[in-house]
Amino acid sequence: MFGIWSSSSLDASSSDLRLPPAAGPGISAELHLAKATGGLGPRPANPFSASTYTTGVTRALATMSHGLAEDTAARQTAAAAELACWLQDTGVPRTLLTCTADDVVVYMAGHYAATHSGRKSAGGDLSPGTIDHQFGVLSGFFARAGRRDPYDPATQSGNPCGCAWAADCKRGYARLAMEDGYVEKPAVQLTEGKHQRLVDYLWARVREANDRVNRLLFLRDLLGCLYMWESSLRANDCGCLQLLDFANPRRPYAGWPLPEVRMWDASHVGMTLSIMPHGTKTCRTRRADVFSITAHAHPAYCFIRALSLYLQLCRAGGVGFKDAQDKGAAREELKAKGQIASERVIDLYLDRTAHQTGRNTRRRS
Repeated sequence: MFGIWSSSSLDASSSDLRLPPAAGPGISAELHLAKATGGLGPRPANPFSASTYTTGVTRALATMSHGLAEDTAARQTAAAAELACWLQDTGVPRTLLTCTADDVVVYMAGHYAATHSGRKSAGGDLSPGTIDHQFGVLSGFFARAGRRDPYDPATQSGNPCGCAWAADCKRGYARLAMEDGYVEKPAVQLTEGKHQRLVDYLWARVREANDRVNRLLFLRDLLGCLYMWESSLRANDCGCLQLLDFANPRRPYAGWPLPEVRMWDASHVGMTLSIMPHGTKTCRTRRADVFSITAHAHPAYCFIRALSLYLQLCRAGGVGFKDAQDKGAAREELKAKGQIASERVIDLYLDRTAHQTGRNTRRRS
């Protein structure tokens, strides 16, 4: 590797010393490549290599399809499809892979903002946040279509949503909206009074239910309201809650198992239940931070007490799927009872440990 230095260059003054012009990936990269491929000799033809690669492509696509949430991927596809139709209808001789930043700005200001109406504004105009969001959706599509680099006006390559013109369009739309009287309004917060009235209503429906299944359904909705109020988590996070989440590895198990409702007394007021959700919107690939819910002094608004009642009713005998399984029902009877056709799905229902492992067992905690 040192043969590239000539004697004349070594005899020259230090100010005249120059590195040789770079060729290819560079000397260091060539050495690493040689180490990796130096032991590879001629390999015999493998008739299955093509099918193996095809199988790998299928698996890679299936894995990559989970890189985005389904609704996010659907929004990106729909936004790109609308832009592609506009390019075709207007006769612009470019596609999604070749369209320019000018095309995107003209589309957003001249077509999208004019043909879509807002849901909340009096005049039906789109809010600045909606325009900004749509630029972001298109930008995400372009990045995954191979146009990830910043936009270069000279070569008209890169992500057309990642340029100064797109930023000016968003800021300009926001300023014009403000001049026309647009005012941003935050989401209306649920007041404590409304929350308590909702909880009281659901408790009444629980008491009025004439069978165990309906009672459990209303109690489940009640638990969701109490949990979101106490934790400030989203409804999706509430729906993904598992029994395994009621844990705190940093200190002893707090408040679990829960006492039955009939044994609840004043000594249980103030008890805490540790919860560590496994996968939330902000912590998708790891467990979220541990938090605790304290028993409410008022029984009707106590999440822990309602959870205890819910688990107690779930364990009670009845005519549900698990009850039939406990009574020794055959596999085909259980499939008919649950209207299940897939063998894989019935296996999940029959697995008594599924709630302990959950959906994220292969993810890193």
